[in-house]
Amino acid sequence: MNSSTDHRLREAMAELTPDKWRESSGFAAELQTVQTIAHHPFATDTQRREAVLAWLQNARPGYQPCLFGRIAAATDRLHICILTEADLYGADDSVRRKIQTERLAWKRRSVAPPETFSSPAHGFLLWVVSPRVAYAASDSNLKRLVSLIRDLWGCPVQADREGNDVSKESLYLRRPSDGSFWRFTINIDYFGAQGDRTWWHDHRFPGGFAFTANSAGHMARYREWYEGKKDQRQWLLETAMRTIDEAAETPFGRATRLLPLGATSFLGQECPFPIIREKERLRDKDWTRYGGYFHTDHSIRQEFFQPGPTKPDAVKEAEWLQDFTYLYDEAEGDHASLVGGEPVSSSEIESALGPRSEWRRIPRSTRSASGLLIRAAGVIRENLGLDKDLAASLEECGKWRLGPEERAELLGD
Repeated sequence: MNSSTDHRLREAMAELTPDKWRESSGFAAELQTVQTIAHHPFATDTQRREAVLAWLQNARPGYQPCLFGRIAAATDRLHICILTEADLYGADDSVRRKIQTERLAWKRRSVAPPETFSSPAHGFLLWVVSPRVAYAASDSNLKRLVSLIRDLWGCPVQADREGNDVSKESLYLRRPSDGSFWRFTINIDYFGAQGDRTWWHDHRFPGGFAFTANSAGHMARYREWYEGKKDQRQWLLETAMRTIDEAAETPFGRATRLLPLGATSFLGQECPFPIIREKERLRDKDWTRYGGYFHTDHSIRQEFFQPGPTKPDAVKEAEWLQDFTYLYDEAEGDHASLVGGEPVSSSEIESALGPRSEWRRIPRSTRSASGLLIRAAGVIRENLGLDKDLAASLEECGKWRLGPEERAELLGD
């Protein structure tokens, strides 16, 4: 079938089945607040972005533990592509073009970001917003739709040693001191509304489902090269350990956890950053490995597409033993590609981003306007007649944004 008339997404939407457990249990209040905005028939994409950026910043226990995502959201360093239900019922090729347009804008925005041109986006968020998807059962039918969206993204997919699904993306950054270009590889992650109040609560997402590509390496190098900060490896390790430590306590246990430190670390290494062991919550925790019932490198995880909120029996059998050392150990195999960066030629940059003479969009920073709509929701409601539920939800989201002191603490400033 010709891709321009292909409607595999529409067919997959028709095959979704309702989640009977979700129909009876509903969603957590804070997730539903965002969904009131995301699913509203007259909400704009700007309002949807404001809401989800605020939700990502929420530091309350049990919301979103990923501190790298919280930082990106709080500093306008997240590029968002929104697919609505109307998009999903259109031609697949239209969805592909929309994703590719925003994907290219993200990479162009981030490759050489002087403040006079744009702010960088260390992460890309592909957000599928649909009431039908949000209330769908997390089964093979939903997995098919999720896989089709990732296929339209076009990111490389490969299997790891155990045959699990790993998807990758690349982001580039110019080093201002010598003009060289560096490539950072990113593992793509999946989140869904179906995770809310289940064993994989940490990977819930309002509105439908989302893929994220968040580069800790790009973030760290930007901080060093453009903001004059010192070596960021200690900051990366501490932030990653705190992320795992903030995993939600659910009735089914924690999905990921820091490992207790015995007489030595799991790998028998000394801590390269002794100051981390002075942190109260990290003092007795291993800095080389952590445990989890899902693997953070995997993309579309089969264990997420199972009925009910509890851990499947196969998941309970063993935890994944996962790595911290790539964040700071330059001899570790993945450090260069994921964190340190790999030098690339200007011809690769042009091949990936196109000649600068052909760029037609200027990806401006929106930081100065960030949060404006949700802060002004009451005024908008009074003056423009904004729907009461929409305005109230926007105002509630405004309470979640990080204040200056919270941002400074996360950034290590």
